[in-house]
Amino acid sequence: MRIELVENRSVVPLGADEWNSVVARSATNTVFQSYEWFDSWWSVHGADRELFLLIVRTATGEIVGFAPLMICTRDRRRTLKFIGSGNADYLDFILPDSAADALQAICAFLHEHRGRWDVMKLLNVPVTSSLARTLPGIMRALGLPGAVVGRVACSALMLRGAEPAARRLIDKYSVRRRERWFRAHGVLLLRRATTGAELDQWLPLFFEQHVDRWRDTATPSLFNDVRNREFYQALAHALLARGWLSFTVIEFESVPIAYHFGFDYDGRVIWYKPSFARAYAAHSPGLVMIRYLVQQALEAGSAEFDFTIGDEPFKNRFTNVRRTNVNIAVFQGRVPFLLATFSYHLRQFAKRLMAPFR
Repeated sequence: MRIELVENRSVVPLGADEWNSVVARSATNTVFQSYEWFDSWWSVHGADRELFLLIVRTATGEIVGFAPLMICTRDRRRTLKFIGSGNADYLDFILPDSAADALQAICAFLHEHRGRWDVMKLLNVPVTSSLARTLPGIMRALGLPGAVVGRVACSALMLRGAEPAARRLIDKYSVRRRERWFRAHGVLLLRRATTGAELDQWLPLFFEQHVDRWRDTATPSLFNDVRNREFYQALAHALLARGWLSFTVIEFESVPIAYHFGFDYDGRVIWYKPSFARAYAAHSPGLVMIRYLVQQALEAGSAEFDFTIGDEPFKNRFTNVRRTNVNIAVFQGRVPFLLATFSYHLRQFAKRLMAPFR
């Protein structure tokens, strides 16, 4: 294996089809690894980041994997991160079957070029990934201390082979009665965007509804930032063309009361960014949306409904699988490594201590 560093977007040696073909053969194959995600995200957010894309080639020059990285500089501290950090729920190096050799080559390259970065923070890596299992140890062996510094819960509802149980979950009275209220008081309609014109019509309304939903809270909407609106617009059009977008609206008496911006990729329906009208919060339009989406996934024969990252209580009502992402950090000094690992273990202890009171 040999590593090629690409620092200029215009010379990335992979087109969309070749990129996605490499992703499809990797262990972590989600929409967040797709070319469309990379291209849409970088076109909006890449201006103040440095591209540090590592291409993995065989001795004959064939591209078999890549590490989608970037350098973010703040207060003169250079942090190596995944491209898409902050927006993507699953991130990883895209590696071939011989992942051990490829990962060793990437780590050796990162060590050789350690003068380019100060700390590496890799967020939302599936715990099943070879990166999660082995990268900290490989980097430590090279003299750069690394460790898992965070864990993130991920939930999913397995559908294939468990269809009756999934139907029972969405047919519970506590779930169905929300929909019944709306139907008793007017016309309820579910619509999924199928054209670019519908995207252009619905996206601004979705953004405004999301902003209003989170107004006056401790976590204001990400759509207050125009760059996030631009990213979602670019991503929506790119994924719609591939058939991977699941952008849905529920209308009550012709008024949009809930939206969901998600994905339908490789037999996996992905819950990503929901919103609902605060005026109807008492009647749980978000719950109605979940029921509709799971029902559609069952009818389509999808393998699973992935609620992705987050441990929100509403997810627990519908999930039957619990997964974990990890956050990995690699440092160039012993002191910051010790401080980070101490902080992580302290947080884990606090969670266990407070668990009985939740």
